[in-house]
Amino acid sequence: VMLAGTDLSGVRYALDLGCGIGADLVELAESCPGLMADGFTVSSEDARIVRDLTREHGVADRVRVIEADNRTHELDRAYDLVLSIQTAHFAGGAGSLSDLLGRVADALTDGGHLVMAEYVCTLAEPMQDAALGASVSTVEQWATAAAHAGLAVTEAIDLSAEVANFLHEPQLDDVLAGLDAGTADMVRKLARQGDSLEKGWVRFCILHLRHAGGAANLTEANATALNAPVAYPEVRARAS
Repeated sequence: VMLAGTDLSGVRYALDLGCGIGADLVELAESCPGLMADGFTVSSEDARIVRDLTREHGVADRVRVIEADNRTHELDRAYDLVLSIQTAHFAGGAGSLSDLLGRVADALTDGGHLVMAEYVCTLAEPMQDAALGASVSTVEQWATAAAHAGLAVTEAIDLSAEVANFLHEPQLDDVLAGLDAGTADMVRKLARQGDSLEKGWVRFCILHLRHAGGAANLTEANATALNAPVAYPEVRARAS
């Protein structure tokens, strides 16, 4: 679903803004012979795992792990495809979201695609989590920041119901009682995310954006796409 509807035939260079242990990078490299992929991580351990994984799958010559902060590291090539999985809400507010999308747009080729799995706030003001250092930007902030970067939201896929169901724990108190303090705190945060999804305060969406250059009326068009996301079951049916 992450790349549903994205034509990968012309993708030569791809970038993952937060690659973790590199599973998505390896899958991309294996499915697209000749594709060169880069991935950011700030974790030395994750970087080691990525390198081991790429060697195991025979794609080490085409996958490069960049052990650095994607917000400050200078990019040295242009990309046809950029992936971002839950990195934007750690950018820290509307201004930082604009900076992130601007940096990505500058790194994208003309017509290049940005695919993001992110939370979008449906309220009038962004949701803040000081403990996590996270900020969930509003529809208006997303629409405006993308437009200023020259990015058009071509589709928003809503997985809120599915993610909320995954995070729902009816026996939460019993689960927490058997956990250490650090793990219990993490589980509580996940439960709060599920509550926010169930109440409709936020949506969890896969966002497809395209480098649209100087196209007119992007803010309005982006807001329209974000306010009318396609439900995940519909996308699955469409793909089958």
